[in-house]
Amino acid sequence: MIYQGADALEIEVNEQYEVVEKRVLFDDVLMVTIHRELGAAYLFLTAILALFFLGIGILIVSVSFDAWPVAAVFAVFGLPALIAFLTRLFLGVDVVTVFGRRSKTDLRFGLRKQRAREVYGLICAAVRSAHRRSSKSSPQPDQGSGNEQRDDTAGADDADHGDGSADLPQPSADANDAQRE
Repeated sequence: MIYQGADALEIEVNEQYEVVEKRVLFDDVLMVTIHRELGAAYLFLTAILALFFLGIGILIVSVSFDAWPVAAVFAVFGLPALIAFLTRLFLGVDVVTVFGRRSKTDLRFGLRKQRAREVYGLICAAVRSAHRRSSKSSPQPDQGSGNEQRDDTAGADDADHGDGSADLPQPSADANDAQRE
C-alpha cells in the first residue's frame, strides 16, 4: 500500500511474514517517471496457458466434432487466459516510479490509465512544492563574493524529455536562481 502524507510517500511492503514501512520524502525526490511496460513473463505464461487449453479444445473438435461439449469446457478454461494476454499486450501496465536519494518506489496501474497520469501529476506537484519550500528556507550565500557555482537546473522543474520522464528541481543555493522562481 502507498499513502501520500504531508511531506512524504509512505510505503508498506509485505516481505514474507513482515510488513516493512518505507518513506520517500518529497524533499529527497530526484526524479519521477511514468512509463508503460508489458511484462514478458506475464505475457509468456498467459500465452502458454491459453494455447494449452485452447489447443486441447481444438484437438478434441478435430478428432470428433460430436465431442464439442468437452472441447467447449477446455475453451472456457483457455479463454480468460487469452483475454488477459490480449489485454496486457494492447494496454500494458502504466508505472509511476519515484526515485529518492536513498529509496525508490513504483505504483502500477493496470487498466486505470487516466488515474496513473493524475497520480503522476499530483506527485510532481507535491515534490515541486517541497523543493520550493526547502529552497526558500535554505540560507542564501553571500552575493558579493562572486565565487558561487552556477546551478542551471533551477528552471528545469517543468522540463519534459518526451519519454514520459520529467526532471524535478533541485534546491539551489544560488541567490539569483532563487529570485527567478
